[in-house]
Amino acid sequence: MSTLRHKLPIHLEQPDTLLFGLTARQSLLIGLGAGMGYSAWSTASTAIPGVTGLLVAALCAFLVGAFCTATAFIQIKGRGLEVWIVIFLLYLGDPKIYLHQPLTVSTYDLSPDSEDESDKAASNEGTIEEW
Repeated sequence: MSTLRHKLPIHLEQPDTLLFGLTARQSLLIGLGAGMGYSAWSTASTAIPGVTGLLVAALCAFLVGAFCTATAFIQIKGRGLEVWIVIFLLYLGDPKIYLHQPLTVSTYDLSPDSEDESDKAASNEGTIEEW
């Protein structure tokens, strides 16, 4: 009887690394930050001429890159920062105060002695006023 052994994976909760020890999510967010930072750099540097434009462009590119890098690495309670941003935006969109307003009920006369128009027409059938 041969004893075959099978190696069981022990890191099931660990995400796979893709580039330079970064996960696919982290790589995507850093690449997104680099692209958006370059876009902010090129837009701001062409919109504002001179040295001021270069400083504003560098600041915009740095802020966008830093935000995306922070989003890639910061996790709160096991959730990424982008998930918390979506939760916060959904919270801002929800109403904070709920007011109770009773439903408006139309006032129809539902008493048994009232007649409908169809009942009146049926009772006046064959009379001279109808002709």
